[in-house]
Amino acid sequence: AGDAAGCRRILLEGGGGKRLPRVRPFSRPLLLTLLATATLDCGDREEAHRLVRAAEAEADRLQLPVQEAYVRCARAQLHLTDGEHDAAAKLFELAAEAFRAADMPVQYAWTLATGARSFHEAHGPAAALGHLDAAESVARAYGALLVQERVTDTRAELSGDALGAHPLGLLSEREREIAELAATTLRTREIAARLFLSPRTVETHLSRIYRKLGVSSRLALSDLLRRSG
Repeated sequence: AGDAAGCRRILLEGGGGKRLPRVRPFSRPLLLTLLATATLDCGDREEAHRLVRAAEAEADRLQLPVQEAYVRCARAQLHLTDGEHDAAAKLFELAAEAFRAADMPVQYAWTLATGARSFHEAHGPAAALGHLDAAESVARAYGALLVQERVTDTRAELSGDALGAHPLGLLSEREREIAELAATTLRTREIAARLFLSPRTVETHLSRIYRKLGVSSRLALSDLLRRSG
């Protein structure tokens, strides 16, 4: 739901450390990939790579299609971040097909939506929009609101609707309020007090804001808003 730091903290605390030694072997590849994705969202690319390699080793031992699909998604995310869209698109497609075959429709839709940028770069806009249509159809059928949000954001980005627009136009009303305050010198607790929110809720919104605007810090957010006038 956008709280990468909270996700990472809970996994590390509950799992007993970076390689999640307390987690059952059957579940370890999935949770290692979740930890890797959260770590990547927190900006630690090198550690994310190490975690994906650990997840791949665990999945190789299990030889279970669904666990392998989760690992492929995490590896695809790394390729996407590195701009290696051909490799990312191939892995996203393989993972999506595995989730579909395993009767996991929401995960199938999430994977298609997450991979849309790489599908666009590797195979063109028609392929990307086709995958987004499929993801949206499944998401609506199952009430998967986060998937629908991801589809909407990605469709706008890829179709060029946001081209030339002010970055704040990509955000919800609450996200715009928090972004404008975060771009000043206000700290999380000060923003929370002003908007009558909890500090954790503010941090969750900030994570979503960073993801939508393609920035990774308050300084980068402030620079983006200043350049956009």
